[in-house]
Amino acid sequence: MKALSLFFISSLLFVSANSYCSSDSKAFFDESATMTYASRGALMFWPEQAIETQLKALAKKPLGVQKITDSDTTRSIIISLDGVKQQQNLSLLLAGMNKGIFSFTSKEKSQSRAPYLIASNGKGETLKITAAIDTYIQKGVRKEQGFKDAVQVGNGRYGLLSFQIPPENLENFRSFNKWKLVLEVSGKQFGDTSLHVSQLALKIPEVTAELDGLAKLYPNDTLINSHSSVYFADSFDDATWFKGIKAKFGLIELPWGNRVKFNTISHEDVGHFLQSEGASAIAPFRTTQNLALNLEYPFKQKIGYEPEEAYFRYYLKLAKNAVVGGAGKLPGFAGTYGKAGWGGRGNTGTNGWSARGAFFDSIKNKNSPWAGRMPIGQYVYQVDKDKYGKTLPWGHDLSTIEPGRWYCIEQHIKLNTPGKANALLEVWVDGIKIYRKDNLYFRDTEKLKIEKVWLNFYFGGVAKPTRDFDMYVDNVVIASQYIGPVSVN
Repeated sequence: MKALSLFFISSLLFVSANSYCSSDSKAFFDESATMTYASRGALMFWPEQAIETQLKALAKKPLGVQKITDSDTTRSIIISLDGVKQQQNLSLLLAGMNKGIFSFTSKEKSQSRAPYLIASNGKGETLKITAAIDTYIQKGVRKEQGFKDAVQVGNGRYGLLSFQIPPENLENFRSFNKWKLVLEVSGKQFGDTSLHVSQLALKIPEVTAELDGLAKLYPNDTLINSHSSVYFADSFDDATWFKGIKAKFGLIELPWGNRVKFNTISHEDVGHFLQSEGASAIAPFRTTQNLALNLEYPFKQKIGYEPEEAYFRYYLKLAKNAVVGGAGKLPGFAGTYGKAGWGGRGNTGTNGWSARGAFFDSIKNKNSPWAGRMPIGQYVYQVDKDKYGKTLPWGHDLSTIEPGRWYCIEQHIKLNTPGKANALLEVWVDGIKIYRKDNLYFRDTEKLKIEKVWLNFYFGGVAKPTRDFDMYVDNVVIASQYIGPVSVN
């Protein structure tokens, strides 16, 4: 719903530590939550698997219980809560333990009638806190329910409430030891309901950034292409007009091919994460065209063969203040062979496949903690009767791209055994593994391999951007083993 969401996971800085951990104050859902997503707007998965199972188990450990009778009358109910864990940000789960359904007024209907907590202590002090989030989720319902006039609970519907302790009350907050939840029952009820109120505190696992890749051996990526496991590396620092002239006369071969044209921007102007001279490539998205940048690294042409497993790392930045009003493609792997695996050319198992990256609309809800960010994921052409590919959100806080900041993105693919759905795709962002899927199905023949790394920046589909924006790319490395983030000296 329309208020500020809680438990915001901060990931705004370039990785400089070895861990990415969580605490009680980190975000794990917002008003657009569903059974699949903690935030449908941000395409973020719940921090724990099998969320319905987790909620059912949690509902059996209530802080308070209230029987709601089927009277179809508007009234306030007060539920005493015992054993509240004191946190600056406090979330509650509301579950009906039978088939009855009741609803209560949300803040969208009326701020004055919205759910609220009353906290008190032995000094006679009280604190009233109105819900910052009031929504509900239900199995099989994909649409978010956080913008309705009422919250429904019972018969498979779970209410989610979050409360934020005002900073000015934080000093004395620990002294509050008596809690009551107040709801205004509204609308028609459907049977009696035994309401269980539990404290929602899902665990966001602590993870360690994997910083011991190839890049650790080569500070600032200097000479990283000299490692025996590295197929290719390009930082775009030498993409000068003079180099273009030399290529024209056959004196050198440009890394992406002599026909490829792209522009660069200086590190100083782009705000590069390395405090050094150099340049980054620009992917300019314009309202007049779909394609922003298209670079390919063809394995057979460059190294004489096509692998079945590879790693690919690049740095991505969405320009500051950019607003993305649609979906599109980002870099990834492919084996299209000019036949299939893109543009509505379906993968039959023998003609071609791809696993490009994907981006989605900027998050429009200004009250979401992920407001303005661009979710990213994968766009795959698997063996399928459908002629189009399918999008796979990576579903993590680090896969919501904040404009104006660099992200280190690394993908690892291992093709499937022909005829079996056992291809592996792994993704790291800033050295943190955020995604793993091991049942992909790309081919029915060994003739299809990893033909290329495809730096494809494309808007759509068919629709063009509604406004201009830029993305920047840098520090590309392709290798046969894990690469990791740039080691800064």
